[in-house]
Amino acid sequence: MLKWIIAIAIASAPAAVLAAKPAVAWTTYADCAAGYRANSQIADPSSPSSMVAMVADQSNDYAKAAIKSYRAQANVSDGEAKAAVKAYISAQTPALAGRTRDKLDAFLDTCPVIDD
Repeated sequence: MLKWIIAIAIASAPAAVLAAKPAVAWTTYADCAAGYRANSQIADPSSPSSMVAMVADQSNDYAKAAIKSYRAQANVSDGEAKAAVKAYISAQTPALAGRTRDKLDAFLDTCPVIDD
Protein backbone atom coordinates (compact mmCIF):
# COMPACT_ATOMS: atom_id res chain seq x y z
CA MET A 1 0.00 0.00 0.00
CA LEU A 2 2.80 2.40 0.89
CA LYS A 3 4.42 1.74 -2.51
CA TRP A 4 1.22 2.86 -4.24
CA ILE A 5 1.00 6.02 -2.19
CA ILE A 6 4.61 6.89 -2.97
CA ALA A 7 4.12 6.10 -6.66
CA ILE A 8 1.04 8.32 -6.84
CA ALA A 9 2.83 11.14 -5.03
CA ILE A 10 5.79 10.93 -7.41
CA ALA A 11 3.54 10.78 -10.47
CA SER A 12 1.55 13.81 -9.37
CA ALA A 13 4.55 15.92 -8.35
CA PRO A 14 5.17 17.49 -11.78
CA ALA A 15 1.57 18.70 -11.97
CA ALA A 16 1.88 20.28 -8.54
CA VAL A 17 5.12 21.98 -9.52
CA LEU A 18 3.55 23.35 -12.71
CA ALA A 19 0.48 24.56 -10.86
CA ALA A 20 2.69 26.53 -8.45
CA LYS A 21 4.43 28.42 -11.28
CA PRO A 22 4.20 32.15 -10.56
CA ALA A 23 2.39 34.41 -13.01
CA VAL A 24 4.53 36.37 -15.43
CA ALA A 25 4.33 40.13 -14.92
CA TRP A 26 2.52 41.94 -17.71
CA THR A 27 5.54 44.21 -18.14
CA THR A 28 7.70 41.21 -18.97
CA TYR A 29 5.39 40.24 -21.82
CA ALA A 30 5.11 43.90 -22.91
CA ASP A 31 8.90 44.33 -22.89
CA CYS A 32 9.19 41.26 -25.10
CA ALA A 33 6.51 42.64 -27.42
CA ALA A 34 8.51 45.88 -27.67
CA GLY A 35 11.70 43.90 -28.28
CA TYR A 36 10.19 41.91 -31.12
CA ARG A 37 8.65 45.10 -32.56
CA ALA A 38 12.09 46.74 -32.46
CA ASN A 39 13.59 43.65 -34.05
CA SER A 40 11.15 43.85 -36.96
CA GLN A 41 11.86 47.57 -37.37
CA ILE A 42 15.64 47.13 -37.57
CA ALA A 43 15.56 43.95 -39.64
CA ASP A 44 18.30 43.49 -42.19
CA PRO A 45 17.03 44.84 -45.52
CA SER A 46 17.96 41.53 -47.12
CA SER A 47 15.68 39.62 -44.73
CA PRO A 48 12.71 38.05 -46.47
CA SER A 49 9.44 39.86 -45.82
CA SER A 50 8.00 36.62 -44.45
CA MET A 51 10.67 36.59 -41.73
CA VAL A 52 9.95 40.21 -40.80
CA ALA A 53 6.23 39.35 -40.67
CA MET A 54 6.92 36.40 -38.37
CA VAL A 55 8.84 38.66 -35.98
CA ALA A 56 5.97 41.18 -36.03
CA ASP A 57 3.54 38.33 -35.30
CA GLN A 58 5.68 37.31 -32.33
CA SER A 59 5.44 40.89 -31.07
CA ASN A 60 1.66 40.74 -31.39
CA ASP A 61 1.53 37.44 -29.49
CA TYR A 62 3.50 38.96 -26.60
CA ALA A 63 1.29 42.05 -26.67
CA LYS A 64 -1.83 39.86 -26.39
CA ALA A 65 -0.27 38.00 -23.45
CA ALA A 66 0.60 41.33 -21.81
CA ILE A 67 -2.97 42.58 -22.25
CA LYS A 68 -4.40 39.40 -20.75
CA SER A 69 -1.95 39.56 -17.84
CA TYR A 70 -2.51 43.29 -17.26
CA ARG A 71 -6.27 42.85 -17.29
CA ALA A 72 -6.02 40.11 -14.67
CA GLN A 73 -3.41 41.82 -12.48
CA ALA A 74 -4.96 45.31 -12.56
CA ASN A 75 -8.60 44.17 -12.67
CA VAL A 76 -9.47 46.56 -15.51
CA SER A 77 -11.54 46.35 -18.68
CA ASP A 78 -10.17 44.95 -21.93
CA GLY A 79 -10.09 48.43 -23.47
CA GLU A 80 -8.15 49.88 -20.54
CA ALA A 81 -5.69 47.02 -20.65
CA LYS A 82 -5.16 47.38 -24.41
CA ALA A 83 -4.56 51.12 -24.11
CA ALA A 84 -2.11 50.79 -21.22
CA VAL A 85 -0.13 47.98 -22.84
CA LYS A 86 -0.05 49.71 -26.23
CA ALA A 87 1.29 52.90 -24.64
CA TYR A 88 3.89 50.95 -22.66
CA ILE A 89 5.10 49.04 -25.74
CA SER A 90 5.30 52.25 -27.78
CA ALA A 91 7.39 53.88 -25.06
CA GLN A 92 9.79 50.92 -24.75
CA THR A 93 10.35 50.16 -28.44
CA PRO A 94 12.74 53.03 -29.33
CA ALA A 95 15.21 52.17 -26.57
CA LEU A 96 15.22 48.53 -27.59
CA ALA A 97 15.62 49.46 -31.27
CA GLY A 98 18.73 51.43 -30.28
CA ARG A 99 20.49 48.33 -28.96
CA THR A 100 23.04 46.45 -30.98
CA ARG A 101 21.76 43.35 -32.75
CA ASP A 102 23.65 41.10 -30.29
CA LYS A 103 22.20 42.85 -27.24
CA LEU A 104 18.68 42.81 -28.67
CA ASP A 105 18.97 39.11 -29.51
CA ALA A 106 20.29 38.37 -26.01
CA PHE A 107 17.32 40.24 -24.53
CA LEU A 108 14.83 38.35 -26.72
CA ASP A 109 16.40 35.06 -25.61
CA THR A 110 15.23 35.86 -22.06
CA CYS A 111 11.57 36.22 -23.04
CA PRO A 112 9.28 33.67 -21.41
CA VAL A 113 7.24 31.15 -23.33
CA ILE A 114 3.71 32.40 -23.74
CA ASP A 115 1.18 30.18 -21.97
CA ASP A 116 -2.06 29.78 -23.90
